[in-house]
Amino acid sequence: MPTGIKIFNVTGELHFETGTHVLATVPKFAEKIGEIAVAWAVTEGHLGCYYGSLLETTPNEALKKIGRMSAAGLANNAKKFAEEKLAGAELETILYLLKKLDSVRIRRNRIQHDIWSRRVTDPQVLYAVHVDDYRRLLHEMAKLGNETDPAVSADRAIDIANQYAANSENAFTLVDLEEIRANLELTSDGLFKAFISKVSAGG
Repeated sequence: MPTGIKIFNVTGELHFETGTHVLATVPKFAEKIGEIAVAWAVTEGHLGCYYGSLLETTPNEALKKIGRMSAAGLANNAKKFAEEKLAGAELETILYLLKKLDSVRIRRNRIQHDIWSRRVTDPQVLYAVHVDDYRRLLHEMAKLGNETDPAVSADRAIDIANQYAANSENAFTLVDLEEIRANLELTSDGLFKAFISKVSAGG
């Protein structure tokens, strides 16, 4: 069952919505967000395998040491071991991939963990808004229940919604999402090739 907020103007037209139902209204965005989720999972798998190869132990022991380490932890450890064990072009390639992964990770986290919102007047953009901001929005909207003039209430609700979207640092277009997906694919492929190369060389 969809949950969230829909805000209408005084004539009853939808102006803003946020919640579980938003992605259903924009299938192209939903598709791209799904692609990012899968690409991230695969990339995280390749990162773990590459880090394990740097440990120079058996696969089972490597998996034990990796455990349930976060992507940030894996990347930091891989960087540390790479700087100790690698040199030249091989080291440069890995550091480049890890840096690219780190820059994508922050935006990916917002994509996967925040609440999607959109303004009907701006159909090319979705906003990923932190749950803390969502709570503030709910409190502000609840206060409007005491307003007796529907026109004032509608105008104030739209002002609140516009401020909510404007405060978001995470506005995404389809181009933005595709760039993130492509960077993940590039990083994933690079880490996979580095892992295979390391294993083939006896690493």
